[in-house]
Amino acid sequence: ANMLAQLLSQVSSHIIIHYHRKTVRVAKKSQEIELNLTPSLVGVTPQKLHTHNFQLDYEASTNRAVVRKGINLVLFVALLALTILVICGCSLPSFNIEVLGLVGLLVESGNQFEQAKTDYSVFSLAQMIM
Repeated sequence: ANMLAQLLSQVSSHIIIHYHRKTVRVAKKSQEIELNLTPSLVGVTPQKLHTHNFQLDYEASTNRAVVRKGINLVLFVALLALTILVICGCSLPSFNIEVLGLVGLLVESGNQFEQAKTDYSVFSLAQMIM
């Protein structure tokens, strides 16, 4: 029942998005004709975001803003740090399972009386599953 509901939801959302885009396209064309605007430029080559001059405040404003040059480096360093931290977080033990009681004593006696405690990380769990 849940799978059928998800499938129905996916199909209906695709249909709704299609008709929404179709309606917006028609409304945009009629608005351009009504307001005597030039049609939007479809073939404009994309501009890099870090070289774009962003207009501030309102349409007639002459104030412009640009992304600072150091932001690319800051973004790269932040993404590198995030990647390193995620890998470390997945590699280091996240939790452990400790067996207590009589079963714990039996396990400890089989392990030369070391604690019946096992540490796991995300990577070790994935390795066990595979």
